[in-house]
Amino acid sequence: MRAEFETTDAQETWALMQQAFGVDVQVTTEPGPVHLVREDLGTLVVDEVEHHVGLAGTALPTGFLKIVEGRRGWADVTRREGTDRVAPGVVLGLAQPGEEWSVRSGPVVHERVVSLDEAALRQAVRDRSDADSDGTVRFATLVPAPASSAPWTSLADFVARTAAAHPEVLRQQLALSSLTQLAAHTALAVFANDTWGDPSQAQLARDSMDSGSGAVVRAVAYIETSAHTDITVADIAEAAHVTPRALQYGFRRQLGTTPMSYLRKVRLHHARAELLAADPATTVAGVAGRWGFFNLGRFASYYRAEFGENPAHTLSVVTGQRSSDSSPS
Repeated sequence: MRAEFETTDAQETWALMQQAFGVDVQVTTEPGPVHLVREDLGTLVVDEVEHHVGLAGTALPTGFLKIVEGRRGWADVTRREGTDRVAPGVVLGLAQPGEEWSVRSGPVVHERVVSLDEAALRQAVRDRSDADSDGTVRFATLVPAPASSAPWTSLADFVARTAAAHPEVLRQQLALSSLTQLAAHTALAVFANDTWGDPSQAQLARDSMDSGSGAVVRAVAYIETSAHTDITVADIAEAAHVTPRALQYGFRRQLGTTPMSYLRKVRLHHARAELLAADPATTVAGVAGRWGFFNLGRFASYYRAEFGENPAHTLSVVTGQRSSDSSPS
């Protein structure tokens, strides 16, 4: 849901920052204009904020990991690890999950803030960890190297574009969940953290033994019956009674693919079945979103690789045939 706010009033500025970021702010200069554009997807929120007024304040945990990217001006962010400055081109995390932070900004600031549901972050941690992981993560640094921050900037650009151009796709729960998980995994890749430890040789041996055909059969059965729901690698591994790592081994060894690639293939076949049964109100975007594909270009590419034609062609042939069949002879 897109919303836009603008004010020059100090009290309204306080209320806006409190609502948007959980920051209890004070105005430290003469009041000036504050402009906020928000794309609120629920599990992902993208805020473009620009203010011509100095601000200072403290934020309590909100249940969201907030990652800020500087566009103009400066802001100093302080948390337990110390103080870092947001400046043009700088990407940094505002705080560790579940911890408070404070900020003091210059008089002219333009920033983009992406807020990621910490529940999605914990799920991403479980997807790359053993099945019994509680999903907790601690970042070794909240300031990635400039070269390492590029994937996050690209991800944030993509989220903002998709939310603005295709809101109907992201109203579909599977599509939104896929996009949120992409953001969570990107955050884990960009910000060094404690979830990437090398597995022990004993654990690798156990995973290898657990990855037999029985586990893969259980996993495939679960995928086939649950493809319409929001499932992750950790969910599939739990249904197969193995660790996520063992599940990955098993799929590569038995099927020559990965669990999520297999899930995508199943969802593509469901999407095709829906297009083949289309009525006049059916759209490619609606079908793609229902089956978890938030990027229409990528959906079309996957569909074309699987079925040898574009989804729009499938739909046009079906609806055209039905129109012809219903015409008077």
